[in-house]
Amino acid sequence: MVELGKVKKRKCNDCSEYFEETQGKMTILPDENKLIWHFYCKKCLRSWRKRGLQNEGLSNIEINEIIKREYP
Repeated sequence: MVELGKVKKRKCNDCSEYFEETQGKMTILPDENKLIWHFYCKKCLRSWRKRGLQNEGLSNIEINEIIKREYP
């Protein structure tokens, strides 16, 4: 985490860019025998979710509707 002025910025675990906390989400992911917190920006979260929905066989229209609803 980096503090620039009074705004705290976090490094996205996927793209490695820095974002304000409101521009992403903290997620808990398993790592061997423990759980680790990771920060992901909204762009990376959308991409991650899109790949998951594509694997479920949804159409692009359905995918876009879900992503817009979940990550406005």
